Amino acid sequence: MYNANRFKRTRKNKQLIALLSVLTVILGLAGGITLAYIFTQTQPIENTFRPTEVTVEIEEEFDGSVKSDVKITNTGTAPSYIRAAVVVTWVTSDGSTLAETPVEGEDYDITYAENTGWLKGDDGYWYYTTPVNPNESTGILIDECTQLAEKADCQLAVEILASAIQSDPSDAVTEAWGVTVLDGVISNQGV
Repeated sequence: MYNANRFKRTRKNKQLIALLSVLTVILGLAGGITLAYIFTQTQPIENTFRPTEVTVEIEEEFDGSVKSDVKITNTGTAPSYIRAAVVVTWVTSDGSTLAETPVEGEDYDITYAENTGWLKGDDGYWYYTTPVNPNESTGILIDECTQLAEKADCQLAVEILASAIQSDPSDAVTEAWGVTVLDGVISNQGV
């Protein structure tokens, strides 16, 4: 027996399947054309990452017997906190360091600069309290250091040992040096 409703449903199903097939082909072509356009019309983007360098250089005047105007320059690529140790020794003519330590006030006189941003820590280091930008210098640490006494076959050596830590994040300087940083400034708490 012939069922007209069944024939209409089958015909509608075939039409729906044909329509869906055509839409699938159109969507596939549109997606393929879009991808082809994107790949042929856009240039690749290269990300260049450069590691941060943290380096410093000591700047000073020295006339053979007096060291003066000692400061430290950030030669790195990032703002950095800087600290310095001042080591005074007797050095023989062959370059050996004597075990005997020179005495300040007797063997040499050293004048540290005042109000130039340096803070003396309990650990023997001098801390520059604010970050120093690349290619900029700290304030003067030592105004002048002069040898007062002579020692046979020796000369006074005044070495500045500087180190730096990138200022961002400030937690790095706190962890490495054990100092307190408040609002970007090394404070005398914990120094």
